[in-house]
Amino acid sequence: MSIQAIQHMTGMAHPSGTNPPQPERYDLIKLAINRFQAVISDLHIVSAQQPSRLQVILGELEALGRIPDPPSKHARHTAKFYILETYAQMMSAFASPRFVADDEHGIIITWSNNGRRVRLSCRGHIHQENYLYYQSPEVYDIEPELTPGSLKRRLEWLNAA
Repeated sequence: MSIQAIQHMTGMAHPSGTNPPQPERYDLIKLAINRFQAVISDLHIVSAQQPSRLQVILGELEALGRIPDPPSKHARHTAKFYILETYAQMMSAFASPRFVADDEHGIIITWSNNGRRVRLSCRGHIHQENYLYYQSPEVYDIEPELTPGSLKRRLEWLNAA
């Protein structure tokens, strides 16, 4: 029997002047809240499982350490330093690179866009000099000084293509 039927039979209304929530409606609201909480919980699990773009980039770099005849720790640490420092300055404007191990235990990091290319060579040994090479159909050269700032400027040049 519904609350309205009881009120009609007794002639009495709920003390607040309004009808209390019907049990069926309350159960539906409670079910909806529980479902919403489950969806939110699932979203948190999915977002925790989705690596950030930076994590993906660093994961690709770290994967080079597991190949036969991997790059040296020095090369991997140098590459990671330049990636982290430059990413921190550029954030979403930081283009995703490609990583390749060279023959001397170093890493070559390449960014490409519309005919332009920027290549960072992280040498395998501490006594070897790292360098930043850039090219386009019109120009090619090596940056005179390699810093996170010079890499950022070259990546901005690349993005402008």
